[in-house]
Amino acid sequence: MSKKKIIAIVAAVVVVATALFIVYDLNGKSFDLSDRETRIVVTNSMDGSVHPDAYYHCKDCDAYWLPNNLKSIGTHMDCPHTGCASANTEILEHSFSIGKIAKDALIMTHKLSASAKNSISVGDVISFEYSNRETIHRVIDLERDSGGNIVKITTSGDNTTGTEITTDMNKVHGVVVGESELLGNIVHFVKSSALMVVLMIIIVIVTITVIRDMYRMSLNDKKSNN
Repeated sequence: MSKKKIIAIVAAVVVVATALFIVYDLNGKSFDLSDRETRIVVTNSMDGSVHPDAYYHCKDCDAYWLPNNLKSIGTHMDCPHTGCASANTEILEHSFSIGKIAKDALIMTHKLSASAKNSISVGDVISFEYSNRETIHRVIDLERDSGGNIVKITTSGDNTTGTEITTDMNKVHGVVVGESELLGNIVHFVKSSALMVVLMIIIVIVTITVIRDMYRMSLNDKKSNN
């Protein structure tokens, strides 16, 4: 095998492996791309200096929740659920898969079916319609009916103290499975820079050229062997 062919193969493998890793990481450590959607975050409401590493649990009604202000995690809270208000609560350590999300970050969202929406948990970051706009905030509380179906979701941004209440589950669209500030900045830069567009075109051309050369070298090898 010629040196040129080896270099071409290595370059192609590196390009493909890098692309696969980026997709895998952005997609929540998964290659399943069904019902996935990407978008750019346009505000800093999730770019908090504090993001949750624990949540509250009520031992009496078995509810889980986060405080509106994440900085208050660690202080005692009575159960906020209507009809309970128990003081028999505890703080449980928990590592949430999605931490803070910077403005202009690229996120991957898993669109949920009606039944799958019942799998949403406190601490998940979800996409939902609020005040006629798509919003990306963290679930800090939820309530279920006697059948286990979610009937009320309370959300808040990590960088805000306000909350949103959603009772119409049709307005809940999906759950965020991955985010990348770097990819978001690249996309943002591409949109605002003609030079970057040219560079991306060059990268695509180089990749196509490498693949084409590999194919030609493979054909030449076959001919020489014959």
